[in-house]
Formats: sequence, structure tokens, C-alpha cells
Amino acid sequence: SEAVGIILNNLVGKNGRAGIVLQAGAGKAEKIRIEDNTVTGNAFAGIRMGTEAMGIILNNLISETSPGEPKAEGEVKMGDGVVMMADAWGEVRANTIHANSRAAVLAHACDATSLITLNKTSDNAYGVVVQGNDLDEAPAWNNADGEKQGEGGNGPEPSEPPGTQDLPSEALDLNVGDVETL
Repeated sequence: SEAVGIILNNLVGKNGRAGIVLQAGAGKAEKIRIEDNTVTGNAFAGIRMGTEAMGIILNNLISETSPGEPKAEGEVKMGDGVVMMADAWGEVRANTIHANSRAAVLAHACDATSLITLNKTSDNAYGVVVQGNDLDEAPAWNNADGEKQGEGGNGPEPSEPPGTQDLPSEALDLNVGDVETL
């Protein structure tokens, strides 16, 4: 996909589906920037990056995403603030991610050079969840908000709640090139 652009300063809410979606491959020519939006009351995902999409998600309020009601075969209930699918690359920085029914951020086999940092997360079932990545190839986390962080590695399928563990102390001192994982 040759999609490029900036999604800036919008109110995106109560759509019954995901709030903002970058389709598979979007942003490959130039990363799509999603900035200063209020994304609230949507279903499945507040912001979803499809397979191999590339984007910067910066300074958004992402809240109250519900699990959604699957309508097609293979769809599952989710309720995540931000979702990065297989091989998607994202920089998820300085967002407020609040009161989503499942994870603040779900990184599902995303590009290991992705960055998830300086986000304020609260009242989500989970903080940042990384699934489908080997631990040494997963994005690293450094949110310091006290929410439980999920397991790295080959975690449960998205339809199952991810596991949790305490945030490792070594994760608090990460380089900018590291990615935050759940």
C-alpha cells in the first residue's frame, strides 16, 4: 500500500468497530502519523495497525475500547487501546491509554524494532502485551505507571487473556531503540 499521511486532532468515537485503522502495508512509503486525537468508545481496538503497516502514534487519548461483537468467522473479541499486528512497525509514544477492556497495547508478532514508550496507562485489564515474539526479538517496555505487564514470547492467542508478570527492574532503563512489550 502507498498510503501516507497525518491523522491529526480528531474525535473518533463510538463506531462499533476500531476507531482508526491502518490497513495492511499502509505507511510503507512514509510512516503515517496519528497525533493529538481523542479515540474513545470504539470496539475491538482504538487504533489498529494491520500487518506490515508503519506508523507513529503520538500524544493521543485512547480510552474505553470495548471487546466488540464478532460478526465474521475468525474474528475475536479484543478491547485493546492500540494493536500492532504481525510485522507492523510502530512508535507508540506519550499517549494516555485508559480504561480499555483488555490491553493498553497489544503487540502481536510486530516488528521487534518497534518502540512503545512514555505512555500513561491506567485502568486497563493489562498494560502492554507482546505475543508471538521470541523474548530476545520482542519490543521492550518502559512505562512506569505500575500496571501489570504481560508475557513476552509466544503468548496466548488474542482471544484469550494474556498472562501477567511484574515489570522486570531491568526494563526501567532501556535505550530509545528498545521496544516496550506486554
